[in-house]
Amino acid sequence: MKKILFGIMVIALVACTVKFGATINFSDLISDTNKTVIADLRVSVPSCSDENVQNIQAELEKRNIRANFNKCSSDELWNDYASFSFPITIVKESDTPDSDIYFQYKDNNFYIKTSNRFATLLNTGDDMFADKISISGIEFYLVNDTNDAINLKTYLAFVDEKPVYDKTVEVKSYNKVLIKLPDVVSKLMENSAAEYIIFSLEK
Repeated sequence: MKKILFGIMVIALVACTVKFGATINFSDLISDTNKTVIADLRVSVPSCSDENVQNIQAELEKRNIRANFNKCSSDELWNDYASFSFPITIVKESDTPDSDIYFQYKDNNFYIKTSNRFATLLNTGDDMFADKISISGIEFYLVNDTNDAINLKTYLAFVDEKPVYDKTVEVKSYNKVLIKLPDVVSKLMENSAAEYIIFSLEK
């Protein structure tokens, strides 16, 4: 995810953190048709001023990053942050999805990946904001919108705030779980063309 992070300007070169999350229906995950869902991309800012938000928007637009500004808010963990709608794609076989970060379900494995587009999106080598931005978290809700329970073999992750590794988690029909990826995976996603298996579906 590093190249999208390059595209976010940090005022006065203050270190900036980024977090994104989404809600994914299981039926979309196993469908043969690609599906685009809207994730929430949060970027920490020094303050919720119009200037700070406009600078971030300008940097995103300059680098052709498709993200639409929603609001600027604050909370206890994030202080001030700008929230953007950011499209991600759920794909089946394609290795050239129409998004910069995407999920792929293939051979009963569920991956998170960054596209090869990141390798050429910003390759200037003189970007003063490089390495000033880091991913603080990747999370999403997985909704089992089918009539049957599903069993997920987890890898390194947090499920409903509990750490799990190499365990089977049951998600009952029309229930959902919150899956958070650990810091090591967040850092991995800063590399172009990176991938990580989030879970395998047990049948």
